[in-house]
Formats: sequence, structure tokens, C-alpha cells
Amino acid sequence: IKKHRFSLLCIFFAVLLLCGCTKPSANKKNDTKIKLDDHIYWIETTEESTIEDILQSSVEFNKLNSFGPKNLNKIVSKNCDYIWLKIPFVIPYSLQEQNLGLVIPRLSFADKAWLNGHFIGDFGSFPPNIFPSKNQCQFFLLPEQVLIKNAPNTIYVKVYNGGSGEISNGIFISSKDSAFYYADNKQFLNSRLYMSFIGGLFCSFLVFFLLYIFGRHYKEYKYFSLMTLFTIPFLTITYVNEIPFLTYLNISYCTFLKFFSFI
Repeated sequence: IKKHRFSLLCIFFAVLLLCGCTKPSANKKNDTKIKLDDHIYWIETTEESTIEDILQSSVEFNKLNSFGPKNLNKIVSKNCDYIWLKIPFVIPYSLQEQNLGLVIPRLSFADKAWLNGHFIGDFGSFPPNIFPSKNQCQFFLLPEQVLIKNAPNTIYVKVYNGGSGEISNGIFISSKDSAFYYADNKQFLNSRLYMSFIGGLFCSFLVFFLLYIFGRHYKEYKYFSLMTLFTIPFLTITYVNEIPFLTYLNISYCTFLKFFSFI
């Protein structure tokens, strides 16, 4: 036991840290969900198509019947880069008179969304500076003043296919707090969790680099510290959407990959 005391102590503090970071459960008074997997429709479109065009159009949408890897890319024509998704829904009485939230666990490559013709948000970037939404769990606020009671509402989502267009199942609308809580926890597992690994790698780099500089000059210390340091850029791709300044740099995903490949 003495031999593994340090390892057990590390595990204890890691569990304690995770418990301390756990959020309180969401308000359970209203956890009604509008499940939307069976209410998603699609058509092919062009780069020039706008929300005004689609609202005035009488084109018939096709029902989306399958989910899975690259499911959007598989159903469109070979050279089609853009898709409109249509998601109609009616608000049940229990969700009326409040802000709601839309959750899409995964939608790739990039998208922009509108509720009843009003823009509600986007993930990723369209050409020319293409940047993917990656594994982001997408949350969209549906404002009460834009929602229609006792009548159909419609969400339109324009998706840039990018050769890997994909939408997951598990799409739903719920109260704002419940939807945000679900999306925030999902996003933690999808990408933010990796940031703690990056912190561990950086600490390992510092420890072994300082041991090499101020302690015994074992080459193993030097090589291990450099290995952990250069592993950090390699793993950055797992949480790239959590880096806030990238949004303002207006660079493409290709440029980002080239930069870190060069490192």
C-alpha cells in the first residue's frame, strides 16, 4: 500500500476536483421535451440561397430518414455543398410563455439557424474561411417573443456540407435551462474534458524540464519533457472550438491545421 500511496492520493484529489466542479442539477419543474428526430426535412440548395428565398419558396422538402456518420453527405448530389434543413414543431402547453432551447448534439460541417425567419445563431464558418463545428453540442436559444403559440413554428438550418455533412439523432426542444444544462454537459464530455489532459501534459513538461535543468541531466528527462510539450498542439484539434480568440482571427480550419502541423 505504501508503494502506491502517491498514486492513490492523486486519484483521490482528481475525484475531489471533479466533484467540486459538478454543477447542480437543472430545474426539474419542467423537463418536457419536444423530440424532433422524426420531424426533420431537407433539400439541396446553393451558396446564394437566403432565408428570405426559402421562406417565399413552395419547394417540397424530403424527409430525413437516416442518422449516422456523414448521413447528410450521403443523401445529396456529388457536387452539392449546401443543404437546407426544415424542422417544424408545435409548442405544448407546458412549454408556453417562456424561452426555449434547441439542442442538436452534432451537426457538421458548419451551419446557420433561423426560427420563424429570425436568426438564432451559427456554429462553424462557411467559405471562404471554412471552420468546422467539430464535436460541438449545439444549443440555440428560442426567444419567447419569436415563438408562436398554438400554431406551427419552423426552424430552418442552412448547412455547409463540406464533404462530411452529418446530423446526429437526439435533437430536441425543451425549456431554456434544461436544454442549456444538457448541451453544456455534453460539450464538456465532447471537448472541454480534453483541456484537463492538456493541463496535465503541460505540468509534466514543466516538472521534467526543471528536473533536467536543475537536477541530474538525464537525457530521458529532456526527451520526455519535449515529447509532452509537442503533444499539446497535436491534441488541440480535440477542443479547437473552445479557443475563443480563433473566432476573431478569421482564419480557416486548413490554415489552423497547417500552423500546428508546422509546430
